[in-house]
Amino acid sequence: MTSASTFLLDRGICTEVIKRAKIAFYKDRIEIPYYFSGVNKKIPVKVRRLFCNNGEPKYYWKKSGMSPKYPYFWSSLLLPKANVKRKIFITEGELDTLLLLSILEDSPFYNQTPIRIDYGVIALPLGANCWKKEWNEAFSKIVKPGVDIYTFFDNDDAGLDGLRKFVNKINRSVYQADWPDWMDTGQDLTDYISKEKFEDLNFRQIKVEKPKTRSIPSNTDLIVKRQDFSDEDLEKIKQYPLDRLLEQFGIQLKKCSIGYNCLCPFHKEKNPSFYIYRDTNSFYCFSCGK
Repeated sequence: MTSASTFLLDRGICTEVIKRAKIAFYKDRIEIPYYFSGVNKKIPVKVRRLFCNNGEPKYYWKKSGMSPKYPYFWSSLLLPKANVKRKIFITEGELDTLLLLSILEDSPFYNQTPIRIDYGVIALPLGANCWKKEWNEAFSKIVKPGVDIYTFFDNDDAGLDGLRKFVNKINRSVYQADWPDWMDTGQDLTDYISKEKFEDLNFRQIKVEKPKTRSIPSNTDLIVKRQDFSDEDLEKIKQYPLDRLLEQFGIQLKKCSIGYNCLCPFHKEKNPSFYIYRDTNSFYCFSCGK
C-alpha cells in the first residue's frame, strides 16, 4: 500500500469510493480527475501534494490554465429514480466530497427507512467563492424545489462569505453545518469527522438575503434631527464598537473566529445567526438578511 493511498484511508475515505473516483496514486502526490454530466470524459486533473516544500501550494492543476467546466462530481446530481427523496451536499473540497461519499450510505442521515434517500455530493473546485452564475441554470433544472441542500463551507471568514454569496446566487435557502466550538478557524468537515460522528453534526438554515431598500422617513421632525449630526459626529458613531453597544442592551455575545455571534436582535430565533465582524465593525444576520 502506497503512502498516498494510506493518506486517503486515514482520512476516512473508503477503497470503493477511491476506485469510483479513479484517483491516481504516486509517491508524493495524488491526482483527482474531474468528470461531468455523466460522460466518461476527463477534464482538468487536480493534484494534491502529500509533501510541500518552500511554500509550495498543496493543490495545483496538472495542466496549467485549465479550469473545470462544472464542480467536482457534478454527475452525482443527475436525477434519481422515481419515488426517491433527495438530499444535496456541497463542500469546499474534493477530499471532503470523497469523505461524504464514503460515510453517507451507512449513515442514518442517509438510510432513513422506509423512505430511501438518494443524494448528490459535489465540491467547489476553486474555493468558497467560485460558484459561477452559469451553473445556476443547470443546477436549478437538476435540483428541483423542495430538495434539501446541505453545505459544508469551512470554518473561516472566506467560508462564511462564500456561503452568503452562494445562497444568494442560487436564490435558495440551505442548511449549513453548524461547526462546534472546539473547531479552530480554517478547519473543515474532515477535521470534524476525525473527532465526532457525522450523525451528531447540527445544521442551521441560511436564508436568501432580502433586497436592501431605502425608506424615506415620513416624519419631517425625524429628518431634521438626522441633519443635526455633523459628518464628524456620524463618523464617531460608526466607529463605536458594535459588541459594546449590544452588550449595553443586555444581548449576550459569543466570541467566534470573525468576531462575535448572538441571537439576532431584529427577529426571534433559538439558534444564533447574527454575526459581528470585528475587522470592519459591521454585522450581518444569516437568517433574516439584515
